[in-house]
Amino acid sequence: MKADVYLNTNLSLELREKMLAQINKALPDEMFEILVKVKGSWLVRNELAETWKQLRGKPDWVIDDDFSDYLTLHQAESLGLIPKPSN
Repeated sequence: MKADVYLNTNLSLELREKMLAQINKALPDEMFEILVKVKGSWLVRNELAETWKQLRGKPDWVIDDDFSDYLTLHQAESLGLIPKPSN
């Protein structure tokens, strides 16, 4: 799935860049309020369920297709789930 699937692609390039600049300006101060959802189906499909339980310190979790976990943007970047923005 492409990252821009849910983005309005009808915006002009100039307007889109202006809007993204506003978002990027807010990120350093607000990145603990942005959450990334990790689905159990992805963990299971990639054989990461046991690794995830150890990583999160939750050995009793049952990770299946219905499981969901949430990380802050900072945590997701630190784990390498999403790339850190380059300056």
